[in-house]
Amino acid sequence: MTSSLLFGTEVRNPFQLPARGHRGGDDDSSDSDDDGTGATGRKLEWFSLQKEHIADFPQVSAMGCDICGPANNFPDAIEITPVKKKRTYRLLLPHQGLFRCSETGIQFRVTTQVLICFTLDSWDKYMDEILENRSEMAIAGPLFNIKMKQNTGEVSAVYLPHYVCLKAGNIDSSEFKICHIKDDNMILETPTSVDSFHVALKYPSFSLMGVILKFVRNVSEMFHIKIPTHACVFLYRRSKTFHLYIMPRDPSIKQAVHAKEQMNGFQWIDKPPQTKTVYTQLKYIVEPPPEGKVKPESLMLQYNDNSQLYPYSEIYLMKMTSNIQLKVTSKEDKTVVWESELREDDLQEHQIKQKPVSDKEDFIRKNYAALSKRMGLLNPILLDLIVAKVITEHEEEEISRHRLSLVKNRALLDMIIKKNAVRELYDALKRNDPHLVNSLEE
Repeated sequence: MTSSLLFGTEVRNPFQLPARGHRGGDDDSSDSDDDGTGATGRKLEWFSLQKEHIADFPQVSAMGCDICGPANNFPDAIEITPVKKKRTYRLLLPHQGLFRCSETGIQFRVTTQVLICFTLDSWDKYMDEILENRSEMAIAGPLFNIKMKQNTGEVSAVYLPHYVCLKAGNIDSSEFKICHIKDDNMILETPTSVDSFHVALKYPSFSLMGVILKFVRNVSEMFHIKIPTHACVFLYRRSKTFHLYIMPRDPSIKQAVHAKEQMNGFQWIDKPPQTKTVYTQLKYIVEPPPEGKVKPESLMLQYNDNSQLYPYSEIYLMKMTSNIQLKVTSKEDKTVVWESELREDDLQEHQIKQKPVSDKEDFIRKNYAALSKRMGLLNPILLDLIVAKVITEHEEEEISRHRLSLVKNRALLDMIIKKNAVRELYDALKRNDPHLVNSLEE
């Protein structure tokens, strides 16, 4: 389904401070029954404590570039893991500072504590309008739908991720624009600054927003621009068949492809995804191993995040031997942009099994004493349980008022057992403190 968009230029001065009380986008009405914002003060410290959860899909936000350098080029940025409910990411930013989402790479600079909710949207809905202007415009980053909870603070700057390799040439920083989509209008705004991985906007007004390139060149040149791109390769397997994707570092594309592959029974193979800089309009050859066949042998980088249409190469291994070499090379100059080796473990069938409910219940009851002493990341666990409507904010306050961690942990365990919600507690533990769970399961 495609929207009909009108194009305009926003005249707001991006350096102008908004009126007091300005909160950006509308309140998040989706998934808003219970956002876990009650008793906020007691939840603030958990971002400095929480650990990255183990994901079952590839993370791309932290990858750097051989030319541009490391992606974490903001030394003062605090990386945090969002709380997810369905498609919504929730970031509770506890104090003044700069914070980076570990899953998507988006960054927010805040002056006070803030609760931000956002989803990754699809450019696919607006491709007709972009393609009509393809000689002038190109997508350059993911599309975010950002909303702030009312009365939760102020954002002084947003840093939207982009995947253009600036230091490779061809693209000038003046060609970056921030695209806002509001009420069927596409508004282009000049960013405050552009760096190797982000486009910054001070005192933003939130909406559907993402980074695009708007070219100001002669017509003949526009149609032949090769955009240097920070890209990645993802590999999926089912039996002797492998699917290889080369795509820009866009988490919305990654998630759409990952969901489709899992639905079709393919499993992600964890291999280093980072490529050398790749270019639009160029072909890249997937070199078949001696034991296999590849169709098609060439791929081109695309910015379309429609997972059903996203191209891939299918590799069929006629003989499953270990140490199989895979390479992706540029057809133009034969440069190897990505290579990896499939080892014996990669060729084993791995069944992804959910822990039975009874095992989860046994784990909590069997490890009651150890959990009472060792649960150290209590605040994110409580927030997860509030979002899942296992406990109320009032119950969270009752637990948090205890001074000793041992007493807090026991209060939570007793409450969960009484509610017969042991499964939900196990899942929250696994998300927020997998190291503790794994050590107790050994």
